[in-house]
Formats: sequence, structure tokens, C-alpha cells
Amino acid sequence: MGNIASTGLGAIAMILIFRLLLPSDFGIFSAIFALMMVGAKLADFGTNIALQRTIAQPDSHVSPSDKASIWTLTLIFKLTIAVLIATLGWFVSPFISNLFNLDSIYIRAGLIAVSGMIVYDHALITAQATHHFGISVGLSALQSILKIVGIGALFYLDSINSINLIYLYGLAPFLGSILVPLTLKLPIGKITWGKSSKSIIKIAKWTSLAIISAALADNLDVLMIQSLLDSVGTGIYASGARIAGFVAIVSYAIGIVLNVRVAKYKTRKHIEKYLKKANQLAILSFVLMLLSTAFARLLILITAGPEYLSATHSLQILLIATGVVMATSPYVALFYTFDRPQYFAYSGILVVITLLISNYLLIPIFGIEGAATAKLITRVFAFIYTYWYAIAIYHAEY
Repeated sequence: MGNIASTGLGAIAMILIFRLLLPSDFGIFSAIFALMMVGAKLADFGTNIALQRTIAQPDSHVSPSDKASIWTLTLIFKLTIAVLIATLGWFVSPFISNLFNLDSIYIRAGLIAVSGMIVYDHALITAQATHHFGISVGLSALQSILKIVGIGALFYLDSINSINLIYLYGLAPFLGSILVPLTLKLPIGKITWGKSSKSIIKIAKWTSLAIISAALADNLDVLMIQSLLDSVGTGIYASGARIAGFVAIVSYAIGIVLNVRVAKYKTRKHIEKYLKKANQLAILSFVLMLLSTAFARLLILITAGPEYLSATHSLQILLIATGVVMATSPYVALFYTFDRPQYFAYSGILVVITLLISNYLLIPIFGIEGAATAKLITRVFAFIYTYWYAIAIYHAEY
């Protein structure tokens, strides 16, 4: 319920933006936000999965001092990368501007704002990995509330525009992150550089590629529409993508809980029991999302408004794609107990290559519906690969 409530608050913030911006302005905001999401995952560079997988382990497997060392080292790494992204990105912003048909001022605003998202990301993972799911939900809800308050303030001051919203979407997560150190004892500790870095690199060398690939998979369609079409098309498509995305967040939240719990499963009996439940959850998820396509038009009218109704067909396709993601999540969770971090890299490469090729082929022909179809094709391939790999590893190890 907590995850649904926090997701709902995030949806309210986005609905306000839908209603207050024209599709063209929303397109600009969406393209910059997509770049910010990619930047945040560049700063992660696979360390979130390494951190989550390590801290979720019983103390008998990984000592508290080692957990604290790894937590501190990953925080320092992320902050360093954040500075590098802001510095280097400032100088290459003209190139990015030409590539995606965006003014440099928006690019630079996004580079500054992404630092808040990076801090928030680390705080959220810390709460989840230490099984403080209530705090993670509270953190998510608080940053959404801050966004709603900020949007209201900008509206009152007659300052609603893309650039101010970009800053808000970096500042709100940063301020919300204060919740974690106030309510949770952070696992800060002395860094054992050699041991901790090896533990992180062992996982991150695979997961870094996967995390960046996942960020591209979630945002590449918006960026490619902005590059190949225009801001209006980006805004229309992004409205459907955001609506489908809120449903996907519920799937992500379920996945987080599964990832932490499955990391403790070590016996054949536990894995067999989990696989039966995973199959049931996968089927249920896909069927529910397939049924939800009948309400696509209504969802747009209730949220984005009539200006975005041309996204109806795209949203239907994206909802089906979301169902595929939800069906995939239970099997992905198995790789938090299987010692196969390379899965994340291989699946990431598959997703990005499929998405790039299908977008370049379909967007020029079918427009925004082509981008939605490309995402569906990509996620079907990812599901097939994930299911096959999970079952293969299960039979090999058990």
C-alpha cells in the first residue's frame, strides 16, 4: 500500500505538469528528464546492485564492518562521478544540444539538477537494502510531496516553465533524502579499499553495463523521438510513457522486495517454491496489463488531458510492454541469489541493441507508435532471455 501511495503522489505531480505545460514544453522537459535519468545511472555504474546484494546478505556471510566499508566507498564513488558529469557535461552540452534538438540552457540545467537525483538514489537503496521498506516508501512519498508543493509555488509565482521544473525535479529528491539520515543509522565505516573495491568490482563490472543499459532502455525512445521528430511528438509520446511508467513503478517496487528476499534463498526447496509463485505472478501481471489497454483513452483524459489524446494507441502498446516488464521481474530477482552477475550485462546489451535498431527502423515510418512498438519488441526479447537464463542456471546449480 505504501508503494502505491507514493506512486500516486508522483502521479499527481506529473498530472499537474501535464495540465500546466503545452505538449511542446512537456516534450522539452521530458527529454531533459530522460537525460537526467541516464546521468543518474551513469553515477550508479552498477554499484547499487552490488550494494543491495551485499547489505542484504546475512551478517554470517558478510560482516557489518565490510558492509559499512562498501556503503561508504560507493557513496564517495557516486559523488565523484556526479561532479565529473556536471563538469564534462557543461563543455559538451553544445554537442548534446545539436544531437537532440535542445537548447544548451536546458542541458546545463539538467546536469546541475541530476546531483540531487544521485543523492536520493543512494539514500533509497540504503533503506531498501537494510530492509527498512517503510523508510524507502516515506522517502519516495516525501520527494513527491515536495514536487507537488514546488509546482504549486511555481504556479503561484507564474513561473511554470521547463527549466524551473527541471531544477525542481533535482532539488525535491535531494531535500527528501534528509529523511534517511534522520530516521536510519547509516552504515558508515572505515573503508578497506582493497577488499571493498574488489567486492564491488566483482559485481559492478557486469551490472554497470546493465544499469546504464536499463536507463537507456527506459529513456532512449523519448530522446530518439526528440532527435528524429520534434518536441510536440516527444511531449505526446512522453505523456503515454509516463502513464505506463507509473504502473511500472509498482512493478519495480515489487521487484525490490523480491530482490532482497530472494538473496537469502540458498536451497533447492526454497527456489522451487519461489519459481511456482514467480510463474503465477508473471501470468497475472501480463493479463492485468492486457486488460488495462481498454482504459487507455480514459487514463489520458483523466491525467494528461485532451491535448494528449493522440497518444492513446501508443499508451495501449506501452501498457502491454509494461505487463511484460512486470512478468519479467520475478525471474530477474533470482539473479540476486544465483551468482551470475553477467546476466545483467548480457540482458542490458540485448535490450539496448534491440531498442536502437527497432527505434531507428520504426520511428521514421510509424512515428510515436513506432517507438512504442519498439519498446514492446525489446521487452518481449528481454523476457524470453531472462526466463531461459534463470531456468538454465536453476537446473545447472540445483
